[in-house]
Amino acid sequence: MIGAAGTGVGQLAPPGTGGVVPLVDGLRALGAVKRVLMIGAHPDDEDTELLAFLSRGLGVQTAYLSLSRGEGGQNLIGPELGPELGVIRTEELLAARRLDGARQYFTRAYDFGFSKTAAETFRFWPRDSLLKDIVDVIRRFRPQVIVSIFSGTPRDGHGQHQVAGLLAREAFELLKDSSWGPVKLYRSARFDTTASTLTLQGGRLDPVTGRSYRQLAMAGRSRHRSQDMGQLELPGPSAIRLALWERRDAGRGMGDGVGLFAGVDTAPHGRERYVALLDSARAALNPLRPQAIVPLLARALAALGDGAGADDGEQRGILERTLADAAGIAIDGVADDWITVGGQRLQVEATVWNAGDSSVRLDEVQVAAPTGWTVDRLDAASGSVAPGTLATRRFVVTVPRDAERSQPYFLKRPLAGALYDWSAVPPELRGLPFEPPALELRVRLAVAGAVIGLTREVSNRYRDEANGEVRRPVLVDCAYDVAVRRTRERCAAVDRDGHQPQPRPRRGPGCGEAAARLAGDRGGEPRLSAGGRVAQRRRNASPPRGGDAGQLPRACGRHGRRRPPL
Repeated sequence: MIGAAGTGVGQLAPPGTGGVVPLVDGLRALGAVKRVLMIGAHPDDEDTELLAFLSRGLGVQTAYLSLSRGEGGQNLIGPELGPELGVIRTEELLAARRLDGARQYFTRAYDFGFSKTAAETFRFWPRDSLLKDIVDVIRRFRPQVIVSIFSGTPRDGHGQHQVAGLLAREAFELLKDSSWGPVKLYRSARFDTTASTLTLQGGRLDPVTGRSYRQLAMAGRSRHRSQDMGQLELPGPSAIRLALWERRDAGRGMGDGVGLFAGVDTAPHGRERYVALLDSARAALNPLRPQAIVPLLARALAALGDGAGADDGEQRGILERTLADAAGIAIDGVADDWITVGGQRLQVEATVWNAGDSSVRLDEVQVAAPTGWTVDRLDAASGSVAPGTLATRRFVVTVPRDAERSQPYFLKRPLAGALYDWSAVPPELRGLPFEPPALELRVRLAVAGAVIGLTREVSNRYRDEANGEVRRPVLVDCAYDVAVRRTRERCAAVDRDGHQPQPRPRRGPGCGEAAARLAGDRGGEPRLSAGGRVAQRRRNASPPRGGDAGQLPRACGRHGRRRPPL
């Protein structure tokens, strides 16, 4: 499952601005500070209709926090269970988020299976540990509104559902009195309509996509393929019901005013000119000529300035992407291989496509790589990109011989009970779906006098005769795969092209030595990393001939050391 490590959300696609849809989404999100965090227990608990309505319809920055990755559930599409199923369901959530526009977070919780009560669940999920993870996500995302899918009572059924409701409320209580903390706490009234205090219309038509927010949500719901969750995208009215649980200033059970953000300060203070320019840009937008609003967006970026606040930084990032979309600027980075080994050299081609009607100044093009990797530039970094032209810059990237093998950060250490071990994970990665991509293209350019920065994951592409262009992330593997067949006590080596020599009986040397000798028999020295590690092949690769993938203890080391169990 290393294919899931480091993939960027929505990045493995051909270059382009996306047209008017992301442009309108960006304009909707600018000029106000609105954030909503939804909390549930599993990957299929989220209210996708509410996420789509808020993000796509109202321009709200939304996120879904799932306590677990759904490792204890079923798998309709394959044999993977446990942590491997968790990787699959994480990717399914990211596919749904690409449709509804929300972000995705997790806690350390491992889905251990069904439980009947919250007390039973807390035996496996330490309360303080999960509460800390939830609070950390709230501090990072800074929502003004929290929506709990569950009530924290036996009415929720599953014990893990009850725990999600209890901890959502406890986290709100801990942070509501802080100057930046959440202002309002709702719970879903999907199954308790009499308790609803706020009704939103998810069946409303989105004029840009031509579908209702419910239809967009059901398309996202159908991305949960491993869970048999395919849905019809039915037209017509659809009510989203919420119950106000608590608010910071007025206590419990109070009325909800006129909407979700009633009583919540969402204005960017001291940014009146910035807001006015954005209003003008929205009014002037012509889908057939989006370049007309470029000067307004450039002036709005200048009015925003280089504010140090988190809200200013978030607004600036959205505005820079929106300005690039309006100007018709698209960047891309392509590597000539995707599964690499220590010591390998990659060729990377970076392109800046100016599909607009005005020249842009290219200030910097660089490829960001992990510490220890070497990036050599072959072309000048700066220059000018004329309308309708493509600027190309080339790089050579060298993978260090001791490069760490690509693997999701939460699988690098064995489970600690029913929690993933994050003790060695940097704080900025904790709770994210996966770690950032290995290689990232970063471009700084000037559009209508405004300097903006754009980023994109560097990927590998190839032409599939049936499906056309296919893209894959750049990953690091070891040079060889070593597996022990328990029934015959033999070692087998598989090179990175999937070829397997005839194995020899094990007579004394360690597995790593046997693999090296077998590789030598194929006409050359084995390619081992500086640390002497031997690679584990991708889990979706075919097992050695005559073996059973479920019976192969994997090794990745000079002396046949086994990897920590998933």
